[in-house]
Amino acid sequence: MFAYDREKLFNAMTDTLDACEVEWGEDGINRNLDVWAKNKAGLVELLRKHPDWNEEAMAVITTERVQERVDENAVFDLCCRIDNLLYEKIGTRSFSRMMMFVGWTAPKLTEGMVQCINRCAGESKSFAPSVGQKTTRFLHKYFLDLGIEPENREFWNLFQKLADKINAERIDGAKTLICACN
Repeated sequence: MFAYDREKLFNAMTDTLDACEVEWGEDGINRNLDVWAKNKAGLVELLRKHPDWNEEAMAVITTERVQERVDENAVFDLCCRIDNLLYEKIGTRSFSRMMMFVGWTAPKLTEGMVQCINRCAGESKSFAPSVGQKTTRFLHKYFLDLGIEPENREFWNLFQKLADKINAERIDGAKTLICACN
């Protein structure tokens, strides 16, 4: 047999029966709990051998990393909006062209991206892109180098939205695979 909170299960059963307006007797509930525990004992013993077994939850629980897919259309739209602001502020439209060639949906710069940046944007005295660098960190330095003031809220709000799209959120989530109590 395995340990479980009999009183908690008893109360849960009686609460459910009461909510459904079903008459019940204490003896009947106890017999049902005895049969339930007897039938679950083999399953619990088997599941306890699983490396992700959680005794308190009486379940196999794993954690998964899920990565949201990058919305390339949203990235392109934001790049065009940023490009329009750059044109208004400093008279250049090079950003969206560079973004189309490079393919900015990668969270880190690749060798091909670095080569394209150097061709499209030219060399900078204040920074140099490097393979493995976070794409958004490079872009932040790039925009500062272009002369975009940190106080330009409209521009940096768009940049933050772009950064959120490029750096698709990673979510750690617990996932119950098998629960012995159901």
